[in-house]
Amino acid sequence: MHISRECAFVPVSFFLGEKTVFLYDQWYLAAWDDEIDQQPVQRWLLDTPVVFYRKEAGQVVAMEDRCPHRLVPLSMGERVGDNIRCVYHGAVFNPEGKCESLPGSTAQARCNGVRTFPIEERWGAIFIWMGEREKADAGLLPPAQLLRREGRRTVRGVLPCKADYQLCVDNLLDLSHEAYLHPHTIGTLEVAEIPVETKVDANKVTVARLMKNVEAPKLFAEAKGIDANIDRYQTVTAYLPSFVTVDVKATPVGEPDYDDPLEWQVLFFMTPERGDSTHYFFAVSRGFGLDSEPIDEALKAGALKTIHEDIEMLEAQQAMLETIPLQDRTLYTRYDVAPDRARIIVDKMASQEKEKEPT
Repeated sequence: MHISRECAFVPVSFFLGEKTVFLYDQWYLAAWDDEIDQQPVQRWLLDTPVVFYRKEAGQVVAMEDRCPHRLVPLSMGERVGDNIRCVYHGAVFNPEGKCESLPGSTAQARCNGVRTFPIEERWGAIFIWMGEREKADAGLLPPAQLLRREGRRTVRGVLPCKADYQLCVDNLLDLSHEAYLHPHTIGTLEVAEIPVETKVDANKVTVARLMKNVEAPKLFAEAKGIDANIDRYQTVTAYLPSFVTVDVKATPVGEPDYDDPLEWQVLFFMTPERGDSTHYFFAVSRGFGLDSEPIDEALKAGALKTIHEDIEMLEAQQAMLETIPLQDRTLYTRYDVAPDRARIIVDKMASQEKEKEPT
């Protein structure tokens, strides 16, 4: 569905709810591959504590981080072979969550074990399925192949954000804020002035803008030495509920087919931690300067500065929303369409998921 620029002035924000909406039958980025080794690690995901570790052969195990005996974190324990042992009373659980031994007792059969979660490790990333196990189809993974592809180079990271993941997605679907929040990295005034084209296709929202003959942002100059005006292309795609890509391209003015453009894709994975906090994963994949560590450093520093500025604003917004709901706002812009549409879609996805739950 295409949404015209004129339609962009119609506020749809009254559909927004106050409560964080979690979708469980989805793949979420749980960790980068180098974050998980053979020592147990805890990470809260969708209000659930999860313990991760690698088996001796390297496969990742993910299970609920609660020993069913006294509900203490299993992540405080240790790996024993491919199993994990609770540090409190010594109960041992295998990678499938079954209780293998319980010191001083022969009652393992009465233990329901620990819930485990399907894992897919792809492209240098570890994805987890928090919903119904039988629905965990690897074909539903987010299209994040650029994280690791021949002819590309990627820098990446993760930051804590004390804000609802939907606020993080809102922020990326309305990049007009770049002009004012990020003037030292990617912001120019044209981002706030030039209209966008918004499209909705099933559970995907796309926002595109073309800025012709504009000044190059500072990060563009640092990354590729651009010192003249450019034609700047920017396309944001949200694969709902929480994966967002930003495709960036810059060419000399009037040369859309220029054979050596500045080009990169920023991949954002907004993995919910709790109702009011998010694991803010990011990666920048580029197709130029593949052997350049200085470009690595410039892009990662620029990304971190920009994201820290976003997080500071998002956390301030989250704190304010503890006192007043978002739908009480009274000012709207033409750029609100994409984030508002995205929230409506997520609400619909959540309702459909709930309808499919076994009774």
